[in-house]
Formats: sequence, C-alpha cells, structure tokens
Amino acid sequence: MTAGGPPPVTVIHDKDDHPAWTAAAHTAHEPALGRLTVDPSPANDAPAALAHDLLYALGKRLPQGGEPYGTWADSQRPAWDAVATWMLTHQIGHLIVCRTDRLTHARFRQLLALRERCGIRLTLLWHRPAGPALDTLLEETPHHIIEPLPQARTALDRTDPSLTGTRNIGQQRHIEPPLPRTTGSGSALRRRPPAWS
Repeated sequence: MTAGGPPPVTVIHDKDDHPAWTAAAHTAHEPALGRLTVDPSPANDAPAALAHDLLYALGKRLPQGGEPYGTWADSQRPAWDAVATWMLTHQIGHLIVCRTDRLTHARFRQLLALRERCGIRLTLLWHRPAGPALDTLLEETPHHIIEPLPQARTALDRTDPSLTGTRNIGQQRHIEPPLPRTTGSGSALRRRPPAWS
C-alpha cells in the first residue's frame, strides 16, 4: 500500500484468452496468505451479483432452499458492506478478478470502491484485446499493464506484506464508521455513500 492510498491497479492482459492465464489466477487463490481470486458468474448484471461472488470466494454462503436471509442479500450496499467486512476480517490484501472484460462499468466501479475502502491490491485479468472499454475504465485510476505470462504469475503471487497478523494503517483508515444518530433538531450528518450504493 502506498502512503496516498492502495497500490495501483494491475491489469493482466491476456489478449488471446489462453487457459494458462486463468489457471495461474486460480492457483494464486490463497485466502490464508491474503490472496483471493474470484471468477465472476455470468449473471453479473444483477446489482449484487459480484458481491455475492466475492462472498462465495471468501467461503460465505447464503441460506439455501428458501431459508429466509433478509433483504440485505438482494441489496447492493449491504452485500458490498458484507464483502468489505469479510475482506478486512480475513485480512485479504490482494484481490484477483478473472474475466473483467465481461463486467459492466458499474461492476468496475464497485471493485474500485472496494479497493479504496479496504486498501487492497486489485489485479484484473482482461481476456481479450485492449480497447476503449479498458482505456475508459482506467483513465482516472493509477494502474500498470502486464502482458507476458511469467510476469503475470509474479504479479498474481504477490501478497500484501502488511498482512502479518495486524492490519496496516491504510486498511484501518478505509473502514467507515456507522452513520451518526439523528440530532435533537431532526437533522443527521451525511457522508457520501460508496460507489456500490
């Protein structure tokens, strides 16, 4: 983590969509070492779908078979709040996301908001030729692009050095306190909500 925020986004550019790249990303999945790999479900157009994919990769399951689970599971903000909480609880410092070329712009914004909120290293695998969609996504985001597979494997195996049993200052800084209670006059202080709201 840099002094001014999380590390730059790493884009691993697999322009030929070769299986070795995805295999390397899945091999890097080591939550106990602070690395989490997620392969988003094809139904990523649902507002909370990517959050659910991340919760699943963290080993968290929603109730099955019609069990009630509350409205939080269908709502973006509570689902993303749960992701941020579990990422920090499990001390995940490196999130690797496969198939990012298939994500919507809104899902990219959610990932970038999670990166900021948790202070994590974010690695995106882009599995087709680069173009305007990737350029637009990254135009305001510090990033670097990796193309050779050996360098990609090195980037995927990175573990946040701060995850040695204590959280770093940046991760603590990104945890949002609960909203304040209403004051006597009926007004409440307001904060800008995260991008997933």
